[in-house]
Amino acid sequence: MNKKIKKLRKPVVFLTLTLVIIAGMLLFGNFSTNRLVTYLSPSHRVDANTVILEGWLPSYTIDSAKKEFERESYNLIILTGLKHYGLDYCTVGMNGFLIFYPGQIFKDETLKEEHLIEIDAFSEMDGIYQSHINFYVNDSLISDFNISMKKQKYPVKWYGSLGSIDSLMIEFTNDMLDDYGDRNLYVKELIFNEIIKIHYRNNSVYDIGALDNKNRMPSDYDSSPAIKKRKLISSGVDSSKIIVITAENTRMNRTLASALAVKRWIDTSEYQIRGLNIMSLGVHSRRTWITYKRVLNKSYDIGIIPITEINQPDFYRNSNLSLWKETLSLFYYWIILIPFFII
Repeated sequence: MNKKIKKLRKPVVFLTLTLVIIAGMLLFGNFSTNRLVTYLSPSHRVDANTVILEGWLPSYTIDSAKKEFERESYNLIILTGLKHYGLDYCTVGMNGFLIFYPGQIFKDETLKEEHLIEIDAFSEMDGIYQSHINFYVNDSLISDFNISMKKQKYPVKWYGSLGSIDSLMIEFTNDMLDDYGDRNLYVKELIFNEIIKIHYRNNSVYDIGALDNKNRMPSDYDSSPAIKKRKLISSGVDSSKIIVITAENTRMNRTLASALAVKRWIDTSEYQIRGLNIMSLGVHSRRTWITYKRVLNKSYDIGIIPITEINQPDFYRNSNLSLWKETLSLFYYWIILIPFFII
């Protein structure tokens, strides 16, 4: 018998038995489901000088990360994630202005006529929680829209010469965070006369709050952690205490890829870790915790801090399917991926 197959037989059998037990737990009722949620969302804070925030987490976790960083007096906050050079939509997570600069695109367009301008955007939330925007051309208010969760184009007609446009601004006016979720706006591009497209990346800046250039971010980031870094800085966290560590983009095993990237940085850095806490989201926390503990395998303590998903606080308790998916992922990491693919 092939040695590798023989070696895999024991963990595969164990995995099968484990899943049968989990199935029984889920079928047993809500009490067992609650216990499983608790198991998947461990909370174990350790004495540490460093904290990790997973870069894929929702925007509202920025506030939790800031409070944790300041309360425990960490020396460094590490933002992890994957490089993503094709970020289609700009995340406008706080009230402010997304400002497009067409530059030389319209330099030869001097004819005054009516133009169709479309805003490609969508909102994090829908219904009465839709995002609201004002749209400006050269500081003049042209129109306003309520933005739904559906990705679509919002049209406005404007009369003038395109060559006279210095800037176009989308003002996000109604940012909100409560028990129902985090209202965010997502903008992809501006489209002129159904032909010319100006994508937000490298063609825009984001002024958080007032239009005063005091809290302005360029849109040249290549990952979600890079976006979160700028938001942490804008919230008052010292930029010298934030580091972004990204792995190459992958469709599978993203938590493992991020952990390995952190390990490579630690191995080549002179920074001394005496304890590490990791902030993850809800039932994903245990998988994150075991992955980092196995990959780093260091003498210092590694803790886990789960952040409650405020968008739907009872989501996992009401969805056995979601629990199945996370539980399967956990045991895939625990029994197959980590033991057999980490050398």
